[in-house]
Amino acid sequence: MCQRRQSRVLNDDARISARTRDRVTSAAIELGYVGSFSASSLASGRNSNISVLLPGLNSWFFSSVVERISASLLKERFDLTLYNSGGGTRHGALCDDFLLRRRVDAIIVVASKLSTDEIARLLTIRMPAVVVGGSAPGISTISIDETAASAAATAHLVDLGHQRIAHVSGLVDDGPSFSTSTRHREGYEATMNQVDLRVLKQWIVSAKSTVAGGYEAAMRLLVLPTQERPSAILSSSDEMAVGVIFAAKEFGFTVPGDLSVIGIDGNELGEAFSLTTVNQFAQEQGRRAVQHLRAQLCAPRTEYVSSNEIFSSKLIPRSSTGAPCRPEIGRIAAISSER
Repeated sequence: MCQRRQSRVLNDDARISARTRDRVTSAAIELGYVGSFSASSLASGRNSNISVLLPGLNSWFFSSVVERISASLLKERFDLTLYNSGGGTRHGALCDDFLLRRRVDAIIVVASKLSTDEIARLLTIRMPAVVVGGSAPGISTISIDETAASAAATAHLVDLGHQRIAHVSGLVDDGPSFSTSTRHREGYEATMNQVDLRVLKQWIVSAKSTVAGGYEAAMRLLVLPTQERPSAILSSSDEMAVGVIFAAKEFGFTVPGDLSVIGIDGNELGEAFSLTTVNQFAQEQGRRAVQHLRAQLCAPRTEYVSSNEIFSSKLIPRSSTGAPCRPEIGRIAAISSER
């Protein structure tokens, strides 16, 4: 059998018959054959390597997306090169080193901002790319509507009868990572305004998107005078919401009797605390990113049209939210007018 046909079999060429494929595969196993990656790369012009760029590894969302990307790439027989920018400004090195030298076949950008110049370079060299959790003109993106997710969480608390609703948000980051804090705050404030509930400035507290950050933020809210103390807290992440629950228990408050708590994520940690959350389907976003990338790799780049896929988030009510333990007195507008 000619070497070219053998090569086609071992590289899963669809043109090879099942009978020939079985014969060659059996012979390869018997001989202990391992294909030459270098030779295959030279012949195909591909490295079978996908690069994933993200701003850090300490976020549940980042790790969940990467976990599903890794599993999906494994099924597609691709290697993964993880590039952690550390929230810094080293994106240029990625374009100059990995991409322009063609060390990878494609790139998935997770919650990281690409500069106009970086986007232009990716498009110029026709590098297949997908952005998860952000925007990049001319490049396919996958995300949820963060503003809508926050609005849904706030509306859930309003529907339960809460008027004194505080918001614990992540730190606003103007660096290379996409900060969802601004969009979460917009959804919260817009919903409060729609039902004519004013927002006290002390009800918006920023902290790190961690359990410790949520705990620290809640401690600042729960020491407010009784008439200003929130009866419900919306957190920008489930981890922060868990921190809020810890703080409430330290004050002797019951959840949801004295304080309702809701997060945004869909983190498995929330199940252990029976946390009401808005699920953003992080792993599904990772799976879809690989599918979009695969479509680009299989189609001529000149024929590929970028797309922007928006996932629908889903409110998951659990026992951390409920009606206020006592009727809300008056409208928050009355309190706010005194400020």
